[in-house]
Amino acid sequence: MGYTVQPRRLRMARVAQVLTCTPEEKSALIQLSRSRSEEARLVERAKIALLCLDGMRNDEVARELSIRPNTVGVCRKRFSEQGIPGLRDQPRSGKPATYGPELKSRILSQLEQSPPDGLARWDGGTLA
Repeated sequence: MGYTVQPRRLRMARVAQVLTCTPEEKSALIQLSRSRSEEARLVERAKIALLCLDGMRNDEVARELSIRPNTVGVCRKRFSEQGIPGLRDQPRSGKPATYGPELKSRILSQLEQSPPDGLARWDGGTLA
């Protein structure tokens, strides 16, 4: 029985895109990465973009931030294509919101007023 040796396929290494940005964008990324009020996801993505801008490879960024390399790759790609808006979550399908922001503002403005006579505080029925 003769065996034939298959030639090895050489795989080309994938090279991550080199990121560039303006000084204003870099300043905005630094501000986002230090934010304590933004979503944690957005803060993490800003840190990823900053490390990639510093020339780090995806695996190095992943190790530095204790995340998966493919997360870094997705973030790098979205930042290179869309800039800072690409770091925000994309709209998802799902049930639309039942109530809009105007109802929330109406309820909050009502709660700022004192409750009706005879009540020490607002309750759900009175508020409705």
